[in-house]
Amino acid sequence: MIRSAVSGAVLAMVACAVPVRAQQAAGQDTARLAGFTEQTTLGGSADLPARLVADDEVKQTLISPILLGPWFEFKGRMNESLGFKFGINYNTLFMGASSSLTGNDNASGGVLEINGDWTLLGRGGPNTGVLGFRLESRHKYTDLAPNQLGAEIGSLWKPDVLWGTFDFAVSQLWWEQRFMSGKGAVRFGKLITPAVIYDNFFLRVPQLTFENETMVFSATAFPSNGLGAVAVIFPTDNLYVQGGIHDANGSPTEAGFDTFFDIREYFVAGEIGWVSSFERRRQDNYHLTVWHTDERSEKGTPSGWGLTIALQRYFNDRIMPFLRYSYSDGGATPMNHLMTGGIGYRVKGHNGFGVGLSWASPSDAALRDQFGIESMYRLYLAQTVSVIPGLQFLINPSLNPDEDVIAVLSLRVRLSI
Repeated sequence: MIRSAVSGAVLAMVACAVPVRAQQAAGQDTARLAGFTEQTTLGGSADLPARLVADDEVKQTLISPILLGPWFEFKGRMNESLGFKFGINYNTLFMGASSSLTGNDNASGGVLEINGDWTLLGRGGPNTGVLGFRLESRHKYTDLAPNQLGAEIGSLWKPDVLWGTFDFAVSQLWWEQRFMSGKGAVRFGKLITPAVIYDNFFLRVPQLTFENETMVFSATAFPSNGLGAVAVIFPTDNLYVQGGIHDANGSPTEAGFDTFFDIREYFVAGEIGWVSSFERRRQDNYHLTVWHTDERSEKGTPSGWGLTIALQRYFNDRIMPFLRYSYSDGGATPMNHLMTGGIGYRVKGHNGFGVGLSWASPSDAALRDQFGIESMYRLYLAQTVSVIPGLQFLINPSLNPDEDVIAVLSLRVRLSI
């Protein structure tokens, strides 16, 4: 028992530790743990390279420096000598609903992510070539995985979309080549879900910010991870155009050559947007996204198309109001009209809260409209540990006509080293 207690205390110290030394990255105002700076042009704030850089920022925390300085120094040396950045994350989620259709009203699970990007070409310059990868496992602790809870409570959308189940797999493996002095890029290979690439939304990080389906996927028939290619060009610092093609039958656990080249059912998207500057392309963003998905014969999903108009601005790096409208035609998604809006507010350091509102009109005209409210607060206990309690209210759940309001309480804990 004593040995177990000592071991638990040591593990807690390691998990909650901050490094002894924080590096100031060259040309950056933000202090860094390992000196990571961004090398990729594509993707939103939840994209793998962007998360590596964001996780590396020094944060104001409740726990003073203890350990892990040598670990981040090692990561810094790997980046400086080889151009190799990596990180390991473990994310947990516990959810409970006030009622359900079946009696199953709680769900919990974990997600293990091992992320890396390796700058193999042009290191030190703007036109880099980067190899990116993610090794990942998603598992449940209870009978239900969190992304299954929505169906149990009769919600039109899922209260969570990330925490599912699949065995340890290479869920991403791609190459990104930058050109035009970094203002253009093409990425191809096994890509993350296009939801992270198009329709940029700065608060779309289900591990740390909003997590319900309306905030993460909007009313778009985004497929899962799979083979694809996407390109973006910034002809000016304020204007960008991007587009790509993706496997509509993609899977994070399959290579996908058979579905991409033999079945040939695709999701395609194009986007045009305005940003306040290239450097703030993820924070201050106004865009129009248009998409089309082929019929998925084996899944029985019809073809469809849609669009999203989105507005977001990060004022004084503290407050971010946002507003988005999505339309989907053809029944490829459970909703054909979706409006979301809200606000994110940075309280102190990297701690902050957000409130988001959602309204959706179902694709099935026989169902009633559903409304939703999601609130969350993110607190960094230490450089490597964040805690995010959340509360959602699902009003007039479309698939549960006997209930007027269902509350969903959640707690997320994230370890990132």
